[in-house]
Amino acid sequence: MLDIIIYIISFISLFCLFTLFYLKRSVLVFIPVVLGVLYYFPAFFDVFYGNYIYSNHIVRDANLFALYVNFNLFFCAFFIYRFIKLNNNLISISGNDDNYKTIKIFFAIQLISLVFLVYGVYVATGGNILSYSWATKNELEGGNFAFLISSYLFIVSSGVVFLSWYLKYRKVFLLSVVLVVLYIIIIRSRGFIVPVLMIFGFYYLVWKRKVFSSILFGILFLFLFFALQQIRYLGELNNVSDIKFGVMVGNIIDKIMSEDSEFSLRNSFYYFIQNYNYLVERYSFGNFQTYRRIFFFFDVFNLGLKPNDFTNTMYRAYYGDSAVLANPTLHPTMYGNLYANGLYVSSLIFTLFFSFLIFIEKFIREKGGLIYWFIMPIFLYSCIFIARGSIYNAFLILIVNIFLVFFLVNIRRIRLF
Repeated sequence: MLDIIIYIISFISLFCLFTLFYLKRSVLVFIPVVLGVLYYFPAFFDVFYGNYIYSNHIVRDANLFALYVNFNLFFCAFFIYRFIKLNNNLISISGNDDNYKTIKIFFAIQLISLVFLVYGVYVATGGNILSYSWATKNELEGGNFAFLISSYLFIVSSGVVFLSWYLKYRKVFLLSVVLVVLYIIIIRSRGFIVPVLMIFGFYYLVWKRKVFSSILFGILFLFLFFALQQIRYLGELNNVSDIKFGVMVGNIIDKIMSEDSEFSLRNSFYYFIQNYNYLVERYSFGNFQTYRRIFFFFDVFNLGLKPNDFTNTMYRAYYGDSAVLANPTLHPTMYGNLYANGLYVSSLIFTLFFSFLIFIEKFIREKGGLIYWFIMPIFLYSCIFIARGSIYNAFLILIVNIFLVFFLVNIRRIRLF
C-alpha cells in the first residue's frame, strides 16, 4: 500500500507541473507529458504488478526521487511565474511579403540540410548511397562533419512545415513535406520528426486548448515513432521496398510490449539506484559530469575542461564496456540522468538550469512573430530530449539553434537576399 501511495503522490506532483505549464501556455509542458509516457506509465505496472527484474523498494526509491525532482521544478517555476509577466494571447503571424521571404530563406536552409545529408551518406558509403544504413553513421566515430552540419540545419529549419501550413503557403508546404520525408527516409533517425510534427501538437494543446485532439495526435505520433524504428531495422536503403504494413504493425506492437522499447528506459534508472555505490567507484557516477559539460560547452578544442559525454558512461555502466557502436549513448529518462549525476544535489543544480529555460522562453515569447514560431519547434525538441534524459544535447541544440534563428531571420537586413 505504501508503494501505491508514493506512486500516486509522485504522479500528482507531475500533474501539478503539467497544469502549471499548461496554464502558462509554456512549451515546457512537454517535459511532464513525456515523463508521464516514458516513466509513469510503465512504472504504474511496476507498482501494481511488480517489476520482474527489480524489487519493490527500488521502484519505491525511484518514485520518491521523481517526487523530489517534480517538487523542486514545480516550486521553482511557480516562484518565477509570480514575478514575471507572460503574454497569454496567441502569438500570431501575418502572411505579409517579409514573412514569406523569410520562410523561403528557411526553406532554402532545409534544402541545404538535405544536400549535406546526401553528401555525408555518399562519403560514408564510398559512393554506394543505397547501401547506407542507420549503423553506418555510427560506425564513423561519431559521423563525419557533413552529418553534423546537416542535422543542425534541419533542426533550425524544422518550423517551415508548420509555418507554411499556418500561413497557407501551399507550394512551400508541399515542397517542405517532401524534403522532410526524404530526409527521414535517408537518415532513419526518429528524433528528427519531433520538431517537425510535434509543433502541431503544441499549437493545438497549448494555444487552441484542444486536449482530446492533442491526445489523438500524440498516439498517432507514437505509432509513427515506432514505425520509423522498424524502417531503420530494415538496414540498407535498398531494403526499404521490403516494407509490409501488416508485418510492420505486428512488429510495432511486439516492440512496445517488449523490454527493449522506449517504455523500458526506466529500468536503467532502477539499475542506477540498485548499484549506485558500485557505479560511483567504477564509472565515477555522482561527479555532476553533465553539468560540468554544459558549463564548459565552449571547450571545442578538448582542452580538458569539458568532461566526456556522460550518456556514453551510463551506456557502459548499464550494458557493459564492450560496445558495438563507436559512440553509444543511454538516455535513462530525466530522473535517471539526474540521479546518476549526483542524487539529490544534482536535482537542485538541474532546477537552476531549468529556471534558465523559463527565462529563455519568456524572452522568445516577447520577441513573438516568426522568431517565436521558428524557435518553438527547437525548444520543444529540446524539452523532449531533456525528459528522455539527454540533457547536454538538449541544451547545446537549443542554444546554438536560437542564435541561428536570430541570424537567419535578420539576414535580409544585411542585404544578402
